[in-house]
Amino acid sequence: MRSPGSVAGLVLALGLVVGAGASVVLVAEWIATAPTISPESDLATPLFSGEALRHDGLAAQEASGVPILCYHYFRPGLTPARMLRVLGAVLLNMPTIPDKEYWTTTVPEFERQMRYLAENGYRTISLDELCDYLEGRAEISPRSVVLTIDDGDRSFVEHAVPVLRRYGFTATVFLLTGRAGGNDWNRLDIVDWETLRRLEEEGVVRVESHTHRMHAKVKAAGEWVPRFLQECRDEEGRVSPSSALGRDLLASRNAIRRHLGHDCRFIAWPFGFGSAEVDSLAQTMGMRRVLTLRPNRNALDHRAEPEPLDGVNLGRYTITARTSFRLFRMMVRPAATTVGG
Repeated sequence: MRSPGSVAGLVLALGLVVGAGASVVLVAEWIATAPTISPESDLATPLFSGEALRHDGLAAQEASGVPILCYHYFRPGLTPARMLRVLGAVLLNMPTIPDKEYWTTTVPEFERQMRYLAENGYRTISLDELCDYLEGRAEISPRSVVLTIDDGDRSFVEHAVPVLRRYGFTATVFLLTGRAGGNDWNRLDIVDWETLRRLEEEGVVRVESHTHRMHAKVKAAGEWVPRFLQECRDEEGRVSPSSALGRDLLASRNAIRRHLGHDCRFIAWPFGFGSAEVDSLAQTMGMRRVLTLRPNRNALDHRAEPEPLDGVNLGRYTITARTSFRLFRMMVRPAATTVGG
């Protein structure tokens, strides 16, 4: 049990936060010191993160090509209940902030980011428009950006969609199709098909696949690894459509076609990455491109012999609770010359 002095200190700290506007400092402290998600979590940190997502890493990248931004979950700004949880985590070292907070963007921050894009002449384009450009069939503005949202948690409908409407922007939602309309996965409330259909008809979102039910980990050789990488082979050891992964991708595509009336053309692998084998399988099963969380822009490749995955993968910049506005501006900074022209 904590001493009266410790309790008094906590009360005093809370009073300072409320009375003196120190909440921003407190949240910044938590963001700077928050632990990474445990390796076995279904919400684990992606492979492609770290140095490349720091300011120096982004500054070293060429400002050419089109950035794709990846969001996950959204919530309102700081509330009294939220403040108490942050205080408990920061001052008392209590595990009161769930894993998903790492991936959560507040409404004020999302609004600030979208307003910045709008005020600086950016326009959102679809993944098909991006691919047409990459394949040399179209020209696009140098201030083009693609917005994506992974998993399909209902928070994007409640908090992100109103902001997208306000600025006339669109986003692609990579949906866990086998979880639609349920709340049995990591305490998330995955949006239902009827809501998604209405949003697609409005033109504010487009739904693509995040697998059907493969967003999970299994233990192999003492390490936690993505399930889809372990279940991509058939009984003869070949990566094929008859594998568990192949059947899952088919189920996901069929669900989108049945509920939304269109083909699924893109997939974002859970945990941010796949492999050459599963990428090839996805293409065999009708996917135009595979999206990763490798932090890079997407540009025409004029090399004589591009890397094997370059023609398949699209990179994305992950927006997390640690993404400062300075980093955001670096992610979307415009190319110096007209893209495609």
